Amino acid sequence: NTYIFIECKRRKHKRVPLHHSGHEKDFKLVKKAERFKGETAIVLGIINNLAKSRRISSDITSCAVVDPQELTKHDVQQMSSGLLFLIKQEIDEREAVRKFLSEYPSMEALSKKHDEFQETLENICSKILADQQRWAKIKLFVSAGVSIVDMITDIAMVVEYFNRNETNFALATLACLLSNLTCQAFMTFFQNRKQPFKRQLKEQAFVFSLVKPGIDAFRVASESEHEEFHMVDHMTEWTVNKAIELLAESIPGAVIQLTAIMKTGSNTSLTAAFSFIFCIFTAALTSTLISWDWDKDMEKRKYNPWFYGYLPDDLLRKVIVFFSLVSLSAFNLLTRSFAVVLIYLKAGFSGTAFVLGIELLFYLIVKVLRRDFWYWMPIYGPIGLFLSFMARSASKVICDWTAVVQLRHPNEVGGAFFSASFFITIILGMVAADGYKRREDNSNGDIQGEYQIDENVVFYMMCGICLCTTLSYAALLLSIKRKYLTTFISTTTSNEMAQSVFLDNNDDVNKFAIFGDNTHKWKYKIGEDVKIWLNERLPNWLDEHPDWFTDKRMSIIPEEMIMDQELLKRVRLKNVQWVVEEERRGSISMIVPSSRRKSISKSRKQRDSRSLRSIEEGLKEISSEADKSSEGKGGATSSEDTGLEKSCYKEEI
Repeated sequence: NTYIFIECKRRKHKRVPLHHSGHEKDFKLVKKAERFKGETAIVLGIINNLAKSRRISSDITSCAVVDPQELTKHDVQQMSSGLLFLIKQEIDEREAVRKFLSEYPSMEALSKKHDEFQETLENICSKILADQQRWAKIKLFVSAGVSIVDMITDIAMVVEYFNRNETNFALATLACLLSNLTCQAFMTFFQNRKQPFKRQLKEQAFVFSLVKPGIDAFRVASESEHEEFHMVDHMTEWTVNKAIELLAESIPGAVIQLTAIMKTGSNTSLTAAFSFIFCIFTAALTSTLISWDWDKDMEKRKYNPWFYGYLPDDLLRKVIVFFSLVSLSAFNLLTRSFAVVLIYLKAGFSGTAFVLGIELLFYLIVKVLRRDFWYWMPIYGPIGLFLSFMARSASKVICDWTAVVQLRHPNEVGGAFFSASFFITIILGMVAADGYKRREDNSNGDIQGEYQIDENVVFYMMCGICLCTTLSYAALLLSIKRKYLTTFISTTTSNEMAQSVFLDNNDDVNKFAIFGDNTHKWKYKIGEDVKIWLNERLPNWLDEHPDWFTDKRMSIIPEEMIMDQELLKRVRLKNVQWVVEEERRGSISMIVPSSRRKSISKSRKQRDSRSLRSIEEGLKEISSEADKSSEGKGGATSSEDTGLEKSCYKEEI
């Protein structure tokens, strides 16, 4: 184990053969590795082969040898290749090692003989995973730096527009920047709403000092633990903030700056040109990293293998996919921005709003007709309806303008609408360029008179941009894994996906995930099936307490789905205890004696009324059960016992 730890630590940054150490003071023992025989040589051979591996096999390799003493050098190489494949496929090192031991009988025998062997392999895998994640962390910090520089260039453009007396452009750019910061501030507030005031103030300072992208990148890269009172995990927070950046700043900022460039023509300053190019690049890199990081997430690949995992294992194809995503997003945004500016010159603001509004309205109508308007998050009532409208509209706009491949998920835009958006962008660009070319028919001459770019130049530029967009999309489709091509044209709705996850899976963990979706997605069609399954399995979960069935998961079970009243009481009691524990860990607990509840402010009562009602119902049930027990037993002793039991329960709650 010591040799392995030293070797793994050394190999974190170097990939050299085992006997070429080069660090005599720190690695004297490693230089003697070739002297070892038997089981030690097997383990060291696995490490050496893992360190030298450049290519990953497309499937796990086989080795049927049972006795470790009979293993050959070729067998060790085969097993090393299999372990490397599992490291790439599984969610963490423990799962990879578990499957590795089950696949190779000789390794399972070695694990039974030596208790430390499994832990040793986990150490090896964790070191290899850490080495692989280094570039992922670098990508995050580069993206954060690019976002910060983009905001700084926007501020520089505001100053330049004011100096050139172009007040409209200055105010519009400033509004985009402030909208981005304001939306991120709201997101930060809801994410940390249960934190102390000082923590809230600190997080808001990160937003308005423009360093929030760097903070988010650090938290994701360092794999900071999800704090209990955070609304979402750090990866989701990073994604939401990036989506806000695209929607509020990058997309409108690109249109504003391109309009200003077309107005100034050859007099465009270097600052304006650099700011526009950097704005396009920032949006493209942001959208690429959103798609890339979500697809690389091992947990997503494990539970949704039909959608996640399109990135190839081959390094060259992986590089092609990355640059295809960047170029597709950049040229798509450039095409849309150029088209919108040209439509504005031809038809004015009302005509531009009409064209864009029709596309969005058609999308929303289709969602309504297919019963897919409700967003997947379990939020109901008028607030849920409003949030569904906002989420659907935002995802559609981001998809149309920046071609975020992640948004082809059925929970978002969907594969068919994603591809349709690409073709609409190309058609829109060519029609707008052709309309600009026919300037003599223009009825909006006052606006167009300020813009003196040659018609032929505009037309050929648009043709070139549309061609680059098409080639980028084609390169992407040719480079990803073939089995994921159907996700780009899929008509599956989020309703159908949620229902299929429940119907097509046999294990309880995957089936239980349906309770994390909005009930409008599945209750109307498979509600009775879910209810029957839940009532069959719930008693076993309450008795056996499987690891995945946490108190938090139990709390999301709709009470109307539980038919057995005894089960309902047990679940309610568990939920009461969980609510109490959550409140106890908060900065200020809302659970106080009834004599002090009047002193609680009205706003805080409204905010936590649901928690208080659950606690009171739990207390009533406990009291009624204790009273029944007292009546059944009869006598002073039983009355004393039940009274003590009631007081203990109340004290605990």
